[in-house]
Amino acid sequence: MIRHTVVSIAALALLALCHSASSQATELSGASLQLVTPGVTSPSSLSVPPLPASRPAAKTVVTPNSTPLRYRGTMLNKRDVLLREKVIALTFDDGPSPDITPSVLKTLARYKAKATFFVMGQWVQEYPALARQTAEAGHAIESHSFSHPTEDISLPHATRELERAASMIEQICGSRPRLFRPPYGALHWNMSKVAARQGYCVVKWTLCGSDGAKENAADIVRNVTTTARPGDIVLLHDGHDHEETTRALPEIMRRLSAQGYHFVTVPQLLRLWDTAKGPAKSVRKPARPAPRKGTA
Repeated sequence: MIRHTVVSIAALALLALCHSASSQATELSGASLQLVTPGVTSPSSLSVPPLPASRPAAKTVVTPNSTPLRYRGTMLNKRDVLLREKVIALTFDDGPSPDITPSVLKTLARYKAKATFFVMGQWVQEYPALARQTAEAGHAIESHSFSHPTEDISLPHATRELERAASMIEQICGSRPRLFRPPYGALHWNMSKVAARQGYCVVKWTLCGSDGAKENAADIVRNVTTTARPGDIVLLHDGHDHEETTRALPEIMRRLSAQGYHFVTVPQLLRLWDTAKGPAKSVRKPARPAPRKGTA
């Protein structure tokens, strides 16, 4: 009888202790919980970390179209610096075109070369898979306007052309263009002026392939290879009716490769130019004298 009474008292005491511990755990729900394992002298502490107030800042990544600060908002129509390294930037305007661009991409891949495609927004919209394929191959996709106006246009119209092209390129290819090549290389047109104000680097070319519809492949090869210099930006086309360009390109790349050239994108070339020029020198403006008393 006495043993039964002792057991009952012990059970009630244990129940009360459990209830007290449960109440404390409820009251201290925000505190860390310690789990003690028999035989382990130093208990481990498990705590739920608070949610971060904001996402960590993204790392700066150099993408195929990253452009040095010194060239943003500028217009380029000549070699900014003569490089010792034999690099050259092939550029292709007016695409993408299902008749021409795949052949160009195949030749570039054969030489493990990267190039810059100044695309038209309307053709990116028409052939999104081809534009995306070009970007995924590691080539720079930059803006050549949306519809390639054949004459100068108003400032509002120029702004719309640039924005439509940039939005389409970003939507399909995943990154917003940082370079702009004006139709016909017209640096004095409103689109070039608007582009520069918006921070684009407006790029013309330093070597013209003259690969118009009436040129043959041999002439195009000669136009490019006979006067090429390190750091050149070469104008070619991958738009409709440029079959002769596809015939000329393998020979152009064969000859330039034999001369020791390798092929880079325009943003890569600008970074090489930037390194060769060194840090930009800041010009300190002279301090204005303090106004005399009694003057405005």
